[in-house]
Amino acid sequence: MSHVVYDHTSILRFIEARYALPALTARDANADAMYDFFDFGTAAFATPPDIKAPDIAQTELEYCIATYHK
Repeated sequence: MSHVVYDHTSILRFIEARYALPALTARDANADAMYDFFDFGTAAFATPPDIKAPDIAQTELEYCIATYHK
């Protein structure tokens, strides 16, 4: 439970703070990052899961490049 007032920019500020990204505007730079809602020590995804790289069909890729990359 939190007693802090948040707005939509708090979500953006949380993402920026969590992943060390620069702020997009002064508004999100000054928003509260909502850390009091999360417990990163016991979170199921405290570290991101390994995600397999997607399989890319070479012929489809070549078609897209030839068709749309002008």
